[in-house]
Amino acid sequence: MERGYGNVQRALLQQMMVKRFVEEHDLIDSIRSLINKFPSEHVEPPNDGMNLMEFFNDMNKEIGPDGINFAEIVRIKSENNPSVFWGLRSVKSVIEDEPKENENLDESLYTEAELALFKLIIEELVTNPMDKGCIDHNKAINLGLKIKPKKIDAKESTELIDRLVQEHWLSRFQDEDGRGGRHTATRITFGIRSLLDLKNYVTATWPEEDSRCCTWENDW
Repeated sequence: MERGYGNVQRALLQQMMVKRFVEEHDLIDSIRSLINKFPSEHVEPPNDGMNLMEFFNDMNKEIGPDGINFAEIVRIKSENNPSVFWGLRSVKSVIEDEPKENENLDESLYTEAELALFKLIIEELVTNPMDKGCIDHNKAINLGLKIKPKKIDAKESTELIDRLVQEHWLSRFQDEDGRGGRHTATRITFGIRSLLDLKNYVTATWPEEDSRCCTWENDW
């Protein structure tokens, strides 16, 4: 595979800046389409995840901390989602201000109370000693009652969690609840966007806890 940073890589970066994350098989198709668009560059198309890793290792040298975009493309897999994703993550080496859990959320789309609830959910995902990286769905809803000065009721909390799941900040799955195979419990965990965008916040806020709550990236 030819190394370098040409039109194929530039066009791919533009796509990733818009989409933020893409499933692996769709990403391979997109790269092949771009290679066909720029045949003179003689870029060998990737066939699998290992080829993608080599492709992005070279590309990240151009766009990473010492490169042009202070970003990198990483392989992400949620622990409860069988799909493999590749996403664009900021890798600024110096955090000028205290990291914020909502630094990548559009604050105009969320109320202060909604952002506070999201922060409490993230804190619970990181620090829960019984179940690192997960939280019971009902418990997440009830965290809205801890918001001050104005509590969020169960209906509003449920609607917010639904929205955060739809926008991939959180992920929801069914898990056995310990009473046997017929009984399941709805669980909440990190979504793909949180795995991409909240790494700096979580690792700086809970340095002793973060490695146990999730896998921030999956090299292989």
